[in-house]
Amino acid sequence: MRYLLFDLDGTLLNTQEGILCGVRHVLQQQGLSQLAREVTAQQLIGPSLRDSFSRLLQTEQPARINSAINRFRHYYLSKGIYQYQHYPHIKAALQQLNQRGYGLLVATSKPQMQAEILLRHSHLAPYFQAIYGSDDQTPGHSKALTLKKILDQHQIAAHHCSMIGDHRLDIDAGKQQGMNTVAVSWGYDPLDQLQRTDSDELIHTPQALLRLFPVTETSWQANLAI
Repeated sequence: MRYLLFDLDGTLLNTQEGILCGVRHVLQQQGLSQLAREVTAQQLIGPSLRDSFSRLLQTEQPARINSAINRFRHYYLSKGIYQYQHYPHIKAALQQLNQRGYGLLVATSKPQMQAEILLRHSHLAPYFQAIYGSDDQTPGHSKALTLKKILDQHQIAAHHCSMIGDHRLDIDAGKQQGMNTVAVSWGYDPLDQLQRTDSDELIHTPQALLRLFPVTETSWQANLAI
């Protein structure tokens, strides 16, 4: 079986409104109103929340970063997590990829619990065999470590996997683990930065996934047996 590993924010769902509102809420609470007005979604989505707050607050102090994360989480779980939009045609593409015999997994920098809540609420969870999120309380956690965990737990060879994401960090992590990589341009990273990642593929619509991943022999034989 071939496995397709999907990023979440900016790839499966447009979640920037809720994330941006949550970060602005935290910055305003800390008296950083100007920074709250200036921060953009492109600065936030891709890196872990811990890395984002460390950069925005210009600190490496764990206590201050943890406080910001906890404030964000309180806001986000009560309101921001539901401020998202489906990307056009992504649900239909996932459905067809499932029918074609691919194993679909989510690999996201979003915390595990938040990823599960969001995917259930958006009705995308049933298309995935498993959801892998991050641990915000563990410094140094990265997308590459998430991908390695998936390979180890599912005992999958990297050359049987494709990492699909909208951010250069997704592509870099996939390459680091020896996976095929697919950059998608409908998310948050600017197109020129995606082009510089040297991904194996660069696509502009979810329907293009169906061109990259055609009907498998297994699903073809299963259809013949019906």
